[in-house]
Amino acid sequence: YNGSQSSTAAGKPKDCYLRDCEIVSNLRGIFINGAINATFEGNTFRMPGASNGYIAHAIMGNAQTGTITVRKNKFTELKTNNVNAGSYGIRAITATGGATKWVIENSYFGGIDAIQASAANKNMLLTYIWCSDLCEMRHNTFHMPALSYKPSSALDSSDPIACVRL
Repeated sequence: YNGSQSSTAAGKPKDCYLRDCEIVSNLRGIFINGAINATFEGNTFRMPGASNGYIAHAIMGNAQTGTITVRKNKFTELKTNNVNAGSYGIRAITATGGATKWVIENSYFGGIDAIQASAANKNMLLTYIWCSDLCEMRHNTFHMPALSYKPSSALDSSDPIACVRL
């Protein structure tokens, strides 16, 4: 799903609604590009392997406005075997791009996993939710299983893993 951006307000997708779908992608399951209001409800997301050299996003915001609602979704498989060095990996939701508000509620986040190809790939992002817009989060479940790639005991910029990063 890609809500394409237009230079005019009349050409932008408005009040998008995606419900009860299974979304399987290696890079971006949903890319909100310029949408005005959107709701994603009851969907199941599977990201079986991130594309090399990119951060994969189940839901990614960009240049949208209004309220983006993510409700009753299941993020069941979030995997990366990214072989590039640098800050690549997985973000279930990237709540950025200028929305007035993101509402993330009653969703299940689980199954995050990463396999690094070498020690040079240490900067692998594993994040369920990355927020830089206003976010209201409530009643979500986060399952943090054992990872193939385990971060060191001290989490720093060279070893980023997070449940929610604000």
